Amino acid sequence: MKKLLMTVLLSVALPAFADDAAALKALQDFTRDLKTLQAEFTQTVLNDALETVRESSGTFLLQRPGRFRWNYEAPFEQVIVGDGSNLWTYDPELEQATVKPMAETLASSPASLLTGTRPIEEEFIVRELGPAGELYWIELVPRIRDTDFERVRVALSNGRLDTMELQDNLGQTTRIRFRDMKINPSIAADAFRFTPPEGADVIGEATPLE
Repeated sequence: MKKLLMTVLLSVALPAFADDAAALKALQDFTRDLKTLQAEFTQTVLNDALETVRESSGTFLLQRPGRFRWNYEAPFEQVIVGDGSNLWTYDPELEQATVKPMAETLASSPASLLTGTRPIEEEFIVRELGPAGELYWIELVPRIRDTDFERVRVALSNGRLDTMELQDNLGQTTRIRFRDMKINPSIAADAFRFTPPEGADVIGEATPLE
């Protein structure tokens, strides 16, 4: 499920959502102005009975279009980098890196909400779910059905992304809660490049970057 991450967020005050069209417009308004993003996150994986299977935490960086970095720090280290052409996953304990073309792995995925350039409504069916406590929920269902997940739920609080929930085809839910979010900060370009450490096993072949 980690390869699906990524992501949606709002940095401006949101109006009261009246219907699906209003929810879509809120996401469109946000992604139009989003260039970079930095946040800490906590990720919880739940089974079909909504019981916690595992938890992890780390930091997230984003640069549009097509670049992001997830640094998992606890309980185990892992790095996931999208460099615009390749999707890298590196496990320091195993000293193993896997690389795949981003175009094949991220089509109609949650990451495309943040990193993609195609209109949201072309990739997803957007549904307004409404308020629950202090959170306001929006649901996105991929228009392409042969994906690893069935739907994404996005929760907004005080004009910013609070939570994303990804439900996969096996009934598991991956819940990501963000904190200390910074919108459009300055981020070094090399944060979105990955070079396998010397001696690491590499599975797959990377596309050279221009």
